[in-house]
Amino acid sequence: MKSLSILVLLGTLSAIILGAFFAITPARAQDSAPAVAAASQEQAAVAPVTGSQEVAAPVVEAAAPAAEAAAVEPGAALAQTFTVNLQKDTSSPVIEAELAAPETAAKEAAPAAQAEAAPAVAAFSSFVNSVSNGNSAQVTGIYVDGVMAYGVVGQGGNAAFVSEQPNVVTQFGLASQYGSQGFLAHNYLAGGAFASIGIGQTITLVYGDGSTRDFQVTGTQSYQALSPDSTQSNFVDLNSGEQITASTLFHKVYNNKNSLVLQTCIEQDGISTWGRLFITAVPLS
Repeated sequence: MKSLSILVLLGTLSAIILGAFFAITPARAQDSAPAVAAASQEQAAVAPVTGSQEVAAPVVEAAAPAAEAAAVEPGAALAQTFTVNLQKDTSSPVIEAELAAPETAAKEAAPAAQAEAAPAVAAFSSFVNSVSNGNSAQVTGIYVDGVMAYGVVGQGGNAAFVSEQPNVVTQFGLASQYGSQGFLAHNYLAGGAFASIGIGQTITLVYGDGSTRDFQVTGTQSYQALSPDSTQSNFVDLNSGEQITASTLFHKVYNNKNSLVLQTCIEQDGISTWGRLFITAVPLS
């Protein structure tokens, strides 16, 4: 009888201990959820990858207010692309004169040089007209003389979206929450022109009502991505050698009031997303 009583007692104690364990475990898991959510938000402020690899980027809209995340940018409706032929016509009478009669080229070239500004102004005016839609609050075009004349679309509420259309740049909605204006493009599309923009050049933003705003390029920054296809990659500054996180890089580039930033990927060693290139500019008064 004593052995039976001992067995019953041991069985009862075991049941109590196991019941207590399973009752506590769910509470611990639930308590840890806010910490995981907080960690996700801390890594939210990163920019989309702008190389040719298609990667499922994390939803960075977690950092944005709920109302703004739900809204659709008007720029997403801008479906067509715009471009202007910015190259000189090699069949012009001036060039033919230089080839046919070098001794008279200088005399003929002077009047032609004076007239050359007129077509350039006409081309810019035509570009402005082509991207106008009447909305003074919307950036619809971006222009750099001799380099690019591209349409601009919004992200339509998807902070990881980068347009796959040629000659189109995507406005980075998250940047505006930090006081700057960001523009993204894949390096195999419109972003390929970014590397041709030098310090001191003027970047012109065109708005839907035909108004414009000029920015002067003040610097370029280049970084190697240690995990090229990840939006959470750490980066190495190619000038200083400093290693920083994606979040730190985002704030360094975009947390600058009134600045303009162009971003694309750097291709190297056959990897289209090897690094990131940022062109920064400030408003011209």
